[in-house]
Amino acid sequence: MPNYKTGFIAPEITEDNFVFGSDASLPQNFINPSGDWTPYITGFEPQRKNFETSNCTGFATVKCVQMLLKKMGIEENYSDRFLGIVAGTSQNGNDPHTVAQAIRHNGLIPEEMMPFSNDLQSVSEYYSFKGADEAKCRAEGLKWLDRFSYGHEWVFKGVTDKAKMIDSLRMSPLGVSVCAWRKQGDLYVKSKNERDNHWTVCVVGYVKDKYWLIADTYIDDGEPIKRLAWDYPFSYCKRYSIEKKVADVTTQKLTLLEWLKKNLCCHRFTTSH
Repeated sequence: MPNYKTGFIAPEITEDNFVFGSDASLPQNFINPSGDWTPYITGFEPQRKNFETSNCTGFATVKCVQMLLKKMGIEENYSDRFLGIVAGTSQNGNDPHTVAQAIRHNGLIPEEMMPFSNDLQSVSEYYSFKGADEAKCRAEGLKWLDRFSYGHEWVFKGVTDKAKMIDSLRMSPLGVSVCAWRKQGDLYVKSKNERDNHWTVCVVGYVKDKYWLIADTYIDDGEPIKRLAWDYPFSYCKRYSIEKKVADVTTQKLTLLEWLKKNLCCHRFTTSH
Protein backbone atom coordinates (compact mmCIF):
# COMPACT_ATOMS: atom_id res chain seq x y z
CA MET A 1 0.00 0.00 0.00
CA PRO A 2 1.47 3.42 -0.95
CA ASN A 3 2.44 5.75 1.89
CA TYR A 4 -0.24 8.41 1.47
CA LYS A 5 -0.24 11.48 3.71
CA THR A 6 -3.61 12.70 2.55
CA GLY A 7 -4.83 15.03 5.29
CA PHE A 8 -7.91 13.42 6.84
CA ILE A 9 -8.41 14.14 10.55
CA ALA A 10 -11.18 12.11 12.18
CA PRO A 11 -13.97 14.45 13.35
CA GLU A 12 -15.93 14.32 16.57
CA ILE A 13 -19.64 14.10 15.84
CA THR A 14 -21.31 16.28 18.47
CA GLU A 15 -24.96 16.69 19.43
CA ASP A 16 -25.33 19.90 17.42
CA ASN A 17 -24.27 18.18 14.16
CA PHE A 18 -27.04 17.33 11.69
CA VAL A 19 -27.46 13.57 11.22
CA PHE A 20 -29.62 12.06 8.47
CA GLY A 21 -32.96 10.82 9.75
CA SER A 22 -32.78 12.60 13.12
CA ASP A 23 -34.81 15.56 14.32
CA ALA A 24 -31.84 17.78 13.39
CA SER A 25 -31.65 16.90 9.73
CA LEU A 26 -31.53 18.63 6.35
CA PRO A 27 -34.66 18.61 4.17
CA GLN A 28 -34.85 15.46 2.06
CA ASN A 29 -34.90 16.56 -1.58
CA PHE A 30 -34.60 13.56 -3.90
CA ILE A 31 -33.13 15.49 -6.82
CA ASN A 32 -31.44 12.45 -8.38
CA PRO A 33 -33.73 9.42 -7.88
CA SER A 34 -31.34 7.00 -9.62
CA GLY A 35 -28.47 7.80 -7.25
CA ASP A 36 -26.19 7.85 -10.30
CA TRP A 37 -23.99 10.96 -10.34
CA THR A 38 -21.87 9.92 -13.33
CA PRO A 39 -23.21 12.67 -15.65
CA TYR A 40 -22.29 15.33 -13.10
CA ILE A 41 -18.68 14.39 -12.34
CA THR A 42 -16.51 17.48 -12.72
CA GLY A 43 -12.93 17.51 -13.98
CA PHE A 44 -10.15 15.68 -12.16
CA GLU A 45 -7.99 17.91 -9.95
CA PRO A 46 -5.04 16.38 -8.07
CA GLN A 47 -4.38 17.32 -4.46
CA ARG A 48 -0.70 16.52 -4.94
CA LYS A 49 1.62 17.95 -7.61
CA ASN A 50 5.18 18.87 -6.68
CA PHE A 51 4.21 18.47 -3.04
CA GLU A 52 1.38 17.07 -0.94
CA THR A 53 -1.24 19.66 0.08
CA SER A 54 -3.05 17.42 2.62
CA ASN A 55 -6.21 19.17 1.42
CA CYS A 56 -8.29 16.08 0.64
CA THR A 57 -11.18 17.44 2.72
CA GLY A 58 -11.22 20.66 0.69
CA PHE A 59 -10.98 18.99 -2.72
CA ALA A 60 -13.71 16.43 -2.00
CA THR A 61 -16.09 18.94 -0.39
CA VAL A 62 -15.74 21.39 -3.27
CA LYS A 63 -16.31 18.57 -5.76
CA CYS A 64 -19.58 17.61 -4.08
CA VAL A 65 -20.76 21.24 -4.29
CA GLN A 66 -19.76 21.51 -7.96
CA MET A 67 -21.61 18.31 -8.81
CA LEU A 68 -24.77 19.45 -7.06
CA LEU A 69 -24.65 22.73 -8.99
CA LYS A 70 -24.02 20.88 -12.26
CA LYS A 71 -27.18 18.88 -11.57
CA MET A 72 -28.92 22.29 -11.38
CA GLY A 73 -27.43 23.31 -14.74
CA ILE A 74 -24.72 25.52 -13.22
CA GLU A 75 -21.12 24.60 -14.09
CA GLU A 76 -18.51 26.10 -11.77
CA ASN A 77 -14.90 25.43 -10.82
CA TYR A 78 -14.12 26.62 -7.30
CA SER A 79 -10.80 27.10 -5.54
CA ASP A 80 -9.97 24.17 -3.25
CA ARG A 81 -6.99 26.19 -2.03
CA PHE A 82 -9.16 29.08 -0.81
CA LEU A 83 -11.41 26.68 1.09
CA GLY A 84 -8.36 25.07 2.70
CA ILE A 85 -7.12 28.44 3.90
CA VAL A 86 -10.41 29.71 5.37
CA ALA A 87 -11.00 26.30 6.99
CA GLY A 88 -7.61 26.43 8.73
CA THR A 89 -6.24 23.38 6.91
CA SER A 90 -2.48 22.79 7.19
CA GLN A 91 0.12 20.19 6.25
CA ASN A 92 -1.52 18.06 8.97
CA GLY A 93 -4.87 18.18 7.15
CA ASN A 94 -8.32 18.88 8.57
CA ASP A 95 -11.59 17.22 9.45
CA PRO A 96 -14.44 17.27 6.91
CA HIS A 97 -16.98 18.86 9.24
CA THR A 98 -14.75 21.87 9.92
CA VAL A 99 -14.21 22.27 6.17
CA ALA A 100 -17.92 22.02 5.36
CA GLN A 101 -18.68 24.62 8.02
CA ALA A 102 -16.05 26.94 6.51
CA ILE A 103 -18.15 27.14 3.33
CA ARG A 104 -21.16 28.20 5.38
CA HIS A 105 -19.20 31.12 6.83
CA ASN A 106 -16.82 32.07 4.01
CA GLY A 107 -18.40 30.87 0.74
CA LEU A 108 -16.42 29.78 -2.31
CA ILE A 109 -14.52 31.63 -5.03
CA PRO A 110 -13.60 30.83 -8.67
CA GLU A 111 -10.52 28.65 -9.19
CA GLU A 112 -8.82 31.35 -11.27
CA MET A 113 -8.73 33.68 -8.26
CA MET A 114 -6.64 31.20 -6.25
CA PRO A 115 -5.44 28.29 -8.40
CA PHE A 116 -3.12 25.43 -7.44
CA SER A 117 -0.58 26.99 -9.79
CA ASN A 118 2.85 25.65 -10.71
CA ASP A 119 4.63 28.62 -9.11
CA LEU A 120 3.64 27.36 -5.65
CA GLN A 121 6.68 25.54 -4.31
CA SER A 122 5.63 24.40 -0.83
CA VAL A 123 2.64 23.61 1.33
CA SER A 124 3.18 26.87 3.25
CA GLU A 125 2.89 28.84 -0.01
CA TYR A 126 -0.20 26.84 -0.95
CA TYR A 127 -1.91 27.85 2.30
CA SER A 128 -1.15 31.53 1.76
CA PHE A 129 -2.64 34.24 -0.44
CA LYS A 130 0.48 34.26 -2.64
CA GLY A 131 -0.47 35.57 -6.09
CA ALA A 132 -3.95 36.61 -4.95
CA ASP A 133 -5.67 39.64 -3.43
CA GLU A 134 -6.87 38.43 -0.03
CA ALA A 135 -9.48 41.18 0.41
CA LYS A 136 -10.99 40.55 -3.03
CA CYS A 137 -11.03 36.79 -2.46
CA ARG A 138 -12.82 37.08 0.86
CA ALA A 139 -15.31 39.57 -0.60
CA GLU A 140 -16.02 37.19 -3.50
CA GLY A 141 -16.68 34.38 -1.03
CA LEU A 142 -19.28 36.50 0.75
CA LYS A 143 -20.96 37.22 -2.60
CA TRP A 144 -21.28 33.45 -3.07
CA LEU A 145 -23.15 33.24 0.23
CA ASP A 146 -25.61 35.82 -1.11
CA ARG A 147 -26.33 33.53 -4.07
CA PHE A 148 -26.56 30.10 -2.45
CA SER A 149 -27.91 28.39 0.65
CA TYR A 150 -25.61 25.51 1.63
CA GLY A 151 -25.88 22.71 4.19
CA HIS A 152 -24.36 19.37 5.17
CA GLU A 153 -25.04 16.47 7.51
CA TRP A 154 -23.66 13.12 8.60
CA VAL A 155 -25.30 10.11 6.97
CA PHE A 156 -24.55 7.80 9.90
CA LYS A 157 -22.57 7.72 13.14
CA GLY A 158 -19.61 5.37 13.19
CA VAL A 159 -21.02 2.14 11.74
CA THR A 160 -21.50 1.86 7.96
CA ASP A 161 -25.17 2.00 7.00
CA LYS A 162 -25.51 0.98 3.34
CA ALA A 163 -29.26 1.63 3.27
CA LYS A 164 -28.76 5.24 4.38
CA MET A 165 -25.94 5.68 1.87
CA ILE A 166 -28.15 4.43 -0.96
CA ASP A 167 -30.98 6.70 0.16
CA SER A 168 -28.68 9.69 0.55
CA LEU A 169 -27.22 9.24 -2.93
CA ARG A 170 -30.64 10.19 -4.30
CA MET A 171 -30.08 13.61 -2.73
CA SER A 172 -26.35 14.26 -3.03
CA PRO A 173 -22.95 12.84 -3.91
CA LEU A 174 -21.39 11.66 -0.65
CA GLY A 175 -18.13 12.47 1.05
CA VAL A 176 -16.64 9.37 2.70
CA SER A 177 -13.55 8.52 4.73
CA VAL A 178 -11.29 5.75 3.43
CA CYS A 179 -7.89 4.21 3.96
CA ALA A 180 -5.86 5.10 0.86
CA TRP A 181 -5.29 2.78 -0.96
CA ARG A 182 -5.01 -1.04 -0.94
CA LYS A 183 -6.25 -3.13 -3.82
CA GLN A 184 -7.27 -6.79 -4.08
CA GLY A 185 -8.03 -7.84 -7.62
CA ASP A 186 -10.23 -5.15 -9.18
CA LEU A 187 -11.49 -3.68 -5.89
CA TYR A 188 -10.07 -1.45 -3.20
CA VAL A 189 -10.42 -2.88 0.28
CA LYS A 190 -9.88 -2.00 3.92
CA SER A 191 -9.63 -4.23 6.95
CA LYS A 192 -11.35 -3.23 10.16
CA ASN A 193 -8.05 -2.55 11.92
CA GLU A 194 -6.87 -0.05 9.26
CA ARG A 195 -7.46 3.60 10.14
CA ASP A 196 -8.97 6.05 7.67
CA ASN A 197 -6.52 8.64 6.38
CA HIS A 198 -8.34 10.17 3.39
CA TRP A 199 -11.59 12.00 2.55
CA THR A 200 -13.00 11.46 -0.92
CA VAL A 201 -16.25 11.40 -2.91
CA CYS A 202 -18.68 8.51 -3.43
CA VAL A 203 -19.90 10.01 -6.68
CA VAL A 204 -21.43 7.59 -9.12
CA GLY A 205 -23.03 5.53 -6.43
CA TYR A 206 -22.89 1.78 -6.50
CA VAL A 207 -23.68 -1.54 -8.12
CA LYS A 208 -25.57 -3.27 -5.34
CA ASP A 209 -23.77 -6.19 -3.70
CA LYS A 210 -20.71 -5.57 -5.91
CA TYR A 211 -19.00 -2.22 -5.37
CA TRP A 212 -19.14 1.51 -4.59
CA LEU A 213 -17.70 4.03 -7.02
CA ILE A 214 -15.35 6.75 -5.81
CA ALA A 215 -14.00 9.86 -7.55
CA ASP A 216 -10.57 10.42 -6.06
CA THR A 217 -7.91 13.13 -6.00
CA TYR A 218 -5.10 10.63 -6.63
CA ILE A 219 -4.44 9.06 -10.01
CA ASP A 220 -1.43 6.85 -9.16
CA ASP A 221 -3.16 3.76 -10.53
CA GLY A 222 -4.16 5.50 -13.76
CA GLU A 223 -7.76 6.37 -12.94
CA PRO A 224 -9.39 8.77 -10.46
CA ILE A 225 -12.55 6.60 -10.47
CA LYS A 226 -12.08 3.67 -8.09
CA ARG A 227 -14.22 0.67 -7.25
CA LEU A 228 -14.48 -0.11 -3.55
CA ALA A 229 -15.62 -3.45 -2.17
CA TRP A 230 -19.32 -3.58 -1.30
CA ASP A 231 -18.48 -4.45 2.31
CA TYR A 232 -15.99 -1.57 2.62
CA PRO A 233 -16.20 -0.36 6.24
CA PHE A 234 -16.71 3.40 5.95
CA SER A 235 -16.30 5.20 9.26
CA TYR A 236 -17.62 8.64 8.25
CA CYS A 237 -20.02 9.73 5.52
CA LYS A 238 -21.55 13.14 4.70
CA ARG A 239 -24.17 14.41 2.32
CA TYR A 240 -24.52 18.00 1.12
CA SER A 241 -27.25 20.33 -0.10
CA ILE A 242 -27.30 23.57 -2.02
CA GLU A 243 -30.08 25.85 -3.26
CA LYS A 244 -30.17 29.14 -5.11
CA LYS A 245 -31.40 31.92 -2.88
CA VAL A 246 -34.56 33.74 -3.95
CA ALA A 247 -33.92 37.46 -4.37
CA ASP A 248 -35.49 39.68 -1.75
CA VAL A 249 -39.02 40.69 -2.82
CA THR A 250 -38.50 44.30 -1.74
CA THR A 251 -35.35 44.53 -3.84
CA GLN A 252 -37.18 43.06 -6.83
CA LYS A 253 -39.98 45.63 -6.53
CA LEU A 254 -37.53 48.52 -6.23
CA THR A 255 -35.59 47.30 -9.24
CA LEU A 256 -38.79 47.06 -11.31
CA LEU A 257 -39.89 50.52 -10.17
CA GLU A 258 -36.54 52.00 -11.15
CA TRP A 259 -36.77 50.30 -14.57
CA LEU A 260 -40.28 51.71 -15.13
CA LYS A 261 -39.23 55.22 -14.12
CA LYS A 262 -36.23 55.13 -16.42
CA ASN A 263 -38.15 53.79 -19.42
CA LEU A 264 -41.20 56.00 -18.94
CA CYS A 265 -38.96 59.07 -18.71
CA CYS A 266 -37.18 58.06 -21.91
CA HIS A 267 -40.53 57.46 -23.62
CA ARG A 268 -41.86 60.91 -22.68
CA PHE A 269 -38.64 62.56 -23.87
CA THR A 270 -38.75 60.72 -27.19
CA THR A 271 -42.42 61.43 -27.96
CA SER A 272 -42.16 65.12 -27.15
CA HIS A 273 -39.84 65.80 -30.08
